[in-house]
Amino acid sequence: MFLVLALAGIVPWVITNDPTISVVIAVAIDLTAFVPTLRKTWLKPSTESPLLYGSNVLRHILALLSMQTYNIATTLHSIAMLATNTAMTAMLVSSKSEKEIDT
Repeated sequence: MFLVLALAGIVPWVITNDPTISVVIAVAIDLTAFVPTLRKTWLKPSTESPLLYGSNVLRHILALLSMQTYNIATTLHSIAMLATNTAMTAMLVSSKSEKEIDT
């Protein structure tokens, strides 16, 4: 369902010839699609790896630093992914810390 919605985000780009609208739509869909993963991880943190999300944080920092042009179309996705992956990493690390304290 989210793939179809993401592909539908291409339509405004084709119609308006402005990628910004499509990027905003795609990021909104991506953020919405990330909510079930956050919920599942909150309930069962052992099902995810903080290393994966931590490496995604680094990847998006590097992507932002390597850009030649900064505008909404080029940076919004990386900024959104930086925020979501940072939140996920923090949640996973804090949950692992709590387990270590409990044992």
